[in-house]
Amino acid sequence: MKGLIGAAMISMMSIVPATAQMPPEMPPDGPMLEMVAGMVIQKYKSSSCDDLKAKKDEPPAEIVAAAVGFLRSNPSLRVKFINKVAAPVANKMFDCGVIP
Repeated sequence: MKGLIGAAMISMMSIVPATAQMPPEMPPDGPMLEMVAGMVIQKYKSSSCDDLKAKKDEPPAEIVAAAVGFLRSNPSLRVKFINKVAAPVANKMFDCGVIP
């Protein structure tokens, strides 16, 4: 489970810069959320199992910590994001033997 959470957090590193550039009136859960979730899903679909296993033990980047903070401060956005990416990410990790 720790690997799944870590991998998902690493994958979300695009959220903070993308949402920081949005005008205040643009909702963060519209097309931007769809785009970022699509990028995360595509990353997992196109990554090899060896790539995913190698990245599992890497320390998270600063931007990942910022993304985690952003998602912690916005629970509704976090739920929407996780609901979109959880199944594809978990299935890939299961197929690769990263999670039992």
